[in-house]
Amino acid sequence: ESLRLSALVDDLLYLSKLEMADDYYVFEPMKLGVLLSQCVQKLEGAAIKEGKALALLPCPEAATVNGDGGKLLRAVMNLAGNCLRYASAKVELALAVTGDTATITVSDDGPGFDPIDMQHLFTRFYKGKQGKYGLGLSIAEAIVEKHGGTITAGNRPEGGAQFTVTLPLYRADEK
Repeated sequence: ESLRLSALVDDLLYLSKLEMADDYYVFEPMKLGVLLSQCVQKLEGAAIKEGKALALLPCPEAATVNGDGGKLLRAVMNLAGNCLRYASAKVELALAVTGDTATITVSDDGPGFDPIDMQHLFTRFYKGKQGKYGLGLSIAEAIVEKHGGTITAGNRPEGGAQFTVTLPLYRADEK
């Protein structure tokens, strides 16, 4: 119980820092394909333990954003970890570039989101049936928004859940 409470306090402190301290972020040009690859590597053991496949679809190499790599990695890992928890057999990460934005999708083949849960997914302490603390999606949302992006969640037509993160692409003239 003390380990669980300690993890909860750590997440709360992290979320507070994300929202309050602008200097808590270190922005630099970074390739999203590399970040997604790191995410898959870090979660591969958990996927194997769960008996589920974790796949990164081919990524465009030009998808570069101005971001804090550690924070964005945590956001994507929170999304992928959520999908792993609910997936039946597989979780997929994908990256696409359209115009001046990059779109990351993280999807699973599980039951999808319960309609009752949809409006509360990013609310602090709101937990789904298999949720842990109800902070992971709030943390992901705070990170994505600090990067000038958006995050949404929904059910895929073919079944399963999907998170979509849209971020502005890096421009050489931005600081």
